[in-house]
Amino acid sequence: MEQNEKPFKLATEQIPAINGGWLDTELGQAMSDAVRAALAMGKQAEITLKLKIQPQNIAQGTVKISHDVMCKLPKEKREGGIVFATPEGNIQAHDPAQGQLNLKGISEPKEKMLKLAKTA
Repeated sequence: MEQNEKPFKLATEQIPAINGGWLDTELGQAMSDAVRAALAMGKQAEITLKLKIQPQNIAQGTVKISHDVMCKLPKEKREGGIVFATPEGNIQAHDPAQGQLNLKGISEPKEKMLKLAKTA
């Protein structure tokens, strides 16, 4: 018995049929998120699509397809900050070995009009 091979459909034709179109929606959202993050961070984003295809009824030619879309977005670089540690192991923003100055603010000076100098 000779089987005639039929041409396959493109993934773009098949993906909208999986899980009532949910895969198409989820993959499109992941792609948009990845593009935005890559442009914002200047780093690579990665999307992985995993499809599980399980035979359901071989005689009727049915299969069950489940999917998982994993999106790895670049993280924003965080610099951190310097704090001072106390002997007890606590941290604080100011150096405990240095005294605090009791500074007071001054009121804002009133605006004065600029005088134009005469030029020759």
